[in-house]
Order: sequence, then structure tokens, then C-alpha cells
Amino acid sequence: KYSRLLWTVAANILKTSASEEDMEECVADVFIHLWQHPEKFDPKRGKLKVWLTVLARTKAIDRYRAIQKRQELEAARFC
Repeated sequence: KYSRLLWTVAANILKTSASEEDMEECVADVFIHLWQHPEKFDPKRGKLKVWLTVLARTKAIDRYRAIQKRQELEAARFC
């Protein structure tokens, strides 16, 4: 139900630096997080859709930073 939305959120952040597999893995990480930690979602604080969107954005930003760091290390290694 939310895959397309989460894919869009992740793709907007990762489109310039990540592969399609990275984006897919990011969306999968969101669902795995929900499955492993269902208690972290509090319906009194908001809707599941919004919570998943924020989680997807956070995971995409984390993945973007990791990719950038990896690229910087590789560039430094070849200099």
C-alpha cells in the first residue's frame, strides 16, 4: 500500500548518488524496521503513512551520507 510513496521519497533523496538497488534496499529497510519495532509507531501521535514517510526520509538521508562518505574515501585512496 505504501511502497510507491516510500520509493518516491527515497528516490528524491538518492537519485543523484545511489543505484536503483540502494533505493530499493532503503524502502525495504523501512518495512523491516516497522516489522522489527512495531511498538515505535504510536497511532496517537499520527498516521502510519506519515510515520513511514518520515522513516523513509531518514533512512534515505543516512544512506546518502554513507554513499558520499564511501565515495570520498575511494577518491582519497586513489589520490
